[in-house]
Amino acid sequence: MTIGIVMAFVAGFMVAQIINYSTETPLSKEYTAVLLNDRNYFPEVYSIISHANKSIHMIMYEILWYSTQNDVMKLVYLLGDKASEGLDVKIILEYSDYSYSLNENNTKVKDYLTERGAEVKFDDKHITTHCKLIIVDGKIVIIGSTNWSYSAFEKNHEASVAIYDSNLAEKYEGYFNYVWNSS
Repeated sequence: MTIGIVMAFVAGFMVAQIINYSTETPLSKEYTAVLLNDRNYFPEVYSIISHANKSIHMIMYEILWYSTQNDVMKLVYLLGDKASEGLDVKIILEYSDYSYSLNENNTKVKDYLTERGAEVKFDDKHITTHCKLIIVDGKIVIIGSTNWSYSAFEKNHEASVAIYDSNLAEKYEGYFNYVWNSS
């Protein structure tokens, strides 16, 4: 009987937490939003990550690995540098049950970043994690459609936004931790 009560409590708590992620989150009066559309994404995200001094938490569907230097690899190397400096760098990447090339790219990124001190996990292969979410220092949220690929950075129409707001970042940290703990 006691175990049943505890299990019911835990299940109720988890449902409340999941519901909490979808509730309205008012932004502070001091928030700032920066549009990161099309070619504006890379320079702004590079600058934000460059200035990180505590943490970088990410959920990313795909990070392509390139053998040549380009803007995607500059961001990957920057993440590695930040992890080597001792920042809390945690990344969740998609691991697919249908795309070998996606898995191959994300595995190369995972191996590189793990060697530099980042914690990198794959999601559950039975769930497609299509997020493109970055939380920096618990106060900046970058979210939108942009995967980390040459096409996304140089060719596609992409719509993303960087929102400077601790309230929103706190909510997304909760979501990040939920996905992290379920991966």
